[in-house]
Amino acid sequence: MEEPHLHLDQVHFRYGAVPVLEAFSLRVQAGEFVSLVGASGSGKSTILKLLTGLLRPEAGTARVMGAAPAPGRIGYMPQRDCLMPWRTALENAAAGLEVQGVGPREARQRARELWPAFGLSGAEDRYPHQLSGGMRQRVAFLRTVLGGHSILLLDEPFGALDALTRAQMQAWLLGLWQELGKSVLFVTHDAEEAALLSDRVYVLKGAGVELPVGLPRPRSYAMISDPIVVERRAAILREVGLC
Repeated sequence: MEEPHLHLDQVHFRYGAVPVLEAFSLRVQAGEFVSLVGASGSGKSTILKLLTGLLRPEAGTARVMGAAPAPGRIGYMPQRDCLMPWRTALENAAAGLEVQGVGPREARQRARELWPAFGLSGAEDRYPHQLSGGMRQRVAFLRTVLGGHSILLLDEPFGALDALTRAQMQAWLLGLWQELGKSVLFVTHDAEEAALLSDRVYVLKGAGVELPVGLPRPRSYAMISDPIVVERRAAILREVGLC
């Protein structure tokens, strides 16, 4: 088997006297979509910080493409879009490239090239307050993708959206991810979302429970009622103690 893009092996971590992760292991292969599901305080954010190099495990190992984690090696998208209100949508999407040293004109041209694929046509000159919640998240996701990383950490990117917009974004992400082929670690509280989007799901309790999804690809949002999605959703909820 090829070296995983992301790998945690028997990781232990605690905050003070409170254990958060105990012998937790995780792997994300190249081009795979893996979700983390767990209650608040179960260690989801800790795992992301371990993989970005912001924290180090007390025991066990963390590896990113075979090397020790370090800031800047992975694309990261937080739950909040963090758009700058004084910049247009296009300027916000290009901001990450500018931070990397790319000139503003070239950065915005690169953003324009992907603009239609992200469903943002016609919104180039709008400011964040003029965008819907779903469009703001698309701009933020484009900013993350433009960083050029082959691995993306998505930290509850749809958590603040209403149910209908969230469903629309799930449908959009299914198609876009299948086109981009990135390796994704996706954090969510939504068992159904995890079952629909993922190849595998890790439920954060104890040392973690790994659940393969087994839903064939390519996928569409119409598969939300597929018996496999329904059963996997129920399995996730059983593991977190809700059914």
